[in-house]
Amino acid sequence: GITLKDGGNVGIGTTSPSEKLEVEGSIGVKRIGIAATSTIDMQGNFNFDANSGYSHVFKQAGSEVARILPSGNVGIGNNNPTAGKLVVFANSGYAFRTENTLGFTFRIEAANGNIYTTGDTYVQDGNKIRLGDNNDLQIYHAGGTTGSYIDNYVGHMRFNNYGNDTDIIFQNDDGSGGVTPYLTLDGSASTINVAKNLDIGDGVDNIRVRLGASQDLQLGHDGASSFIANYTGNLDIKNFSDDNDIIFYNDDGSGGVTPYFKLDGSSERLE
Repeated sequence: GITLKDGGNVGIGTTSPSEKLEVEGSIGVKRIGIAATSTIDMQGNFNFDANSGYSHVFKQAGSEVARILPSGNVGIGNNNPTAGKLVVFANSGYAFRTENTLGFTFRIEAANGNIYTTGDTYVQDGNKIRLGDNNDLQIYHAGGTTGSYIDNYVGHMRFNNYGNDTDIIFQNDDGSGGVTPYLTLDGSASTINVAKNLDIGDGVDNIRVRLGASQDLQLGHDGASSFIANYTGNLDIKNFSDDNDIIFYNDDGSGGVTPYFKLDGSSERLE
């Protein structure tokens, strides 16, 4: 029955309503007519309070579209979102998208999980971008002057540039507040260009430059002497500069060097 109490409180299914309208039992609301919009206009907080153990379920045309579990987990297109606080199920379109007046700013494609953003991504010092099933590739900045790192833990680390006739350029401090190329892998000329002094075995002896498929030509310093060693075929020394010489220098006994002999390219003789 309906109870109308002194003071204006109305009870349906209860004889002691403590609110302006109090209903004990289930409520069914049915829209009559062809209005496109039904409105509930309230002031203050609008509380949906389900009994312990029950979910909030939202339906559209009789089909569930969203659910809030008693734990607070929210499912959109998922009626059992136990895997996380927000679980979205979709097979097409965007599972998540944010926008401003210029268009989208962030989106996740439903079908493949691809992520697109129009802004920068910031990762704090010491936190890593981890790639691979076992986090085998990690990119991070350790903080301060400690530096930035790219760490690989399994397999080869490959740097591939598929831009036609373009380069891979390694730049470093130029000593004046900017950067300058140190090493260039020239894709159009298929050459390696070194723009700075190349110290091989810096502070360590017995490091060799090995040339040839079987390392048959070697250059190095063993701590006492420097050497050029050839292990297969002739050792040819060629000077293609017109009318110029090949000159061999050695100690002059006074802290310098002096020519000992030369192959004179203009007169074609040994001096």
